[in-house]
Amino acid sequence: MSSDFDNVNDSGNIDTNIAELRAELGLLKQKTSGFDAGSYKRLSEKYEKAMEVIELQKTQLEEYKRNKLPTKDEVDTISSMLDLISKLDDNTMQKIEKFGKKNG
Repeated sequence: MSSDFDNVNDSGNIDTNIAELRAELGLLKQKTSGFDAGSYKRLSEKYEKAMEVIELQKTQLEEYKRNKLPTKDEVDTISSMLDLISKLDDNTMQKIEKFGKKNG
């Protein structure tokens, strides 16, 4: 099962946008004549849109990193601790308390 972080991280959207920008710039460089203001404006708009998308994806990646889900090992550890706690009865808890008082 993949997380949202994995989906965004592996989606390739950032790479696709960068590749499209490079291709567009490559075509622009190949043109030595006929470059008009309209072409420049379209290229500029595509660049700005791509940069906005890239920044949004960077922000989403950072948020996913900050709010990551626990790993399988962490979940297993927590589950094991909960299992142990649920098995403790009153008699065992009293023994643990006495042991803690003697050593504390």
